[in-house]
Amino acid sequence: MRVLKPADVAVLRAIEKASENYRYVPFDALQRMLDLSAVTLEKRLTFLHRLGLIRRWTGQYRGYELKTIGFDAMALYSLSRRGIIKALGPKLGVGKESDVYEALSGEGERVAIKFLRAGTRSFKHVRRTRVYKISRRGILRFKGAVIAAKREYEALRLLHPAGVSVPEPIARSRHAIVMSVIEGDPLYVCDVLPDPKGLLEEVVRNVLVAYREAKVVHGELSEYNIIVTPSLHPLIIDWPQWIPSSHPVAKETLLKDLERVTAFFKRRFGINVSIEALAPDVV
Repeated sequence: MRVLKPADVAVLRAIEKASENYRYVPFDALQRMLDLSAVTLEKRLTFLHRLGLIRRWTGQYRGYELKTIGFDAMALYSLSRRGIIKALGPKLGVGKESDVYEALSGEGERVAIKFLRAGTRSFKHVRRTRVYKISRRGILRFKGAVIAAKREYEALRLLHPAGVSVPEPIARSRHAIVMSVIEGDPLYVCDVLPDPKGLLEEVVRNVLVAYREAKVVHGELSEYNIIVTPSLHPLIIDWPQWIPSSHPVAKETLLKDLERVTAFFKRRFGINVSIEALAPDVV
């Protein structure tokens, strides 16, 4: 990030845009889009390739593809230019189909950055059709991640003001969401808890507040996206697949979320509490 110049980001954006039509964007197409001399464009592409942000392909023509880390760099560049973040820290290692890192905000406070990776597996089997107009696997993967990030950010903006225990949303750029720092352990690694029944009841209360107040149903709630914080309270993460409570299958989806969580607490901690007892009005 410290060595990227606006001209470099412009080249990355041009590759991103042209990827809607090309798997590997031809050099001459980039030159037309950017109105740069061949020498200048060659210099910038060589620099970006050396940084590992793009992939170079030589076949029937010479072309370039945006790598995942290049897409990450574009999001980080935007966030840093806007003063949202000023430093990137270690990987926190939480989340499903995502990479989450600790970071410092523009004010020097600890935050988390989540890079969505949704769609990576969905487009593996798309094949190219001809030399230039070929598979959109790469751009579809990125678009899927952007859509997932938009959805999760929207959910957090509904949930956090309603009092649901979720990370506080701060900002979004492309497929990256900046949120309050995530501390604790995923529920699935917790073998011992001082009050597992109390934690289960707290999880259910949050799920019901999300349903009733924020009008949001998680959709994939399980022990893998519940964080047990250092203060032994739950923090519910990973919301890109949420559905509104007005959806025809919202109640059914809510009950499945609760079934998965109660089944885990029964299996791991021997807590035998029915959904009927925890949420009688919903059942």
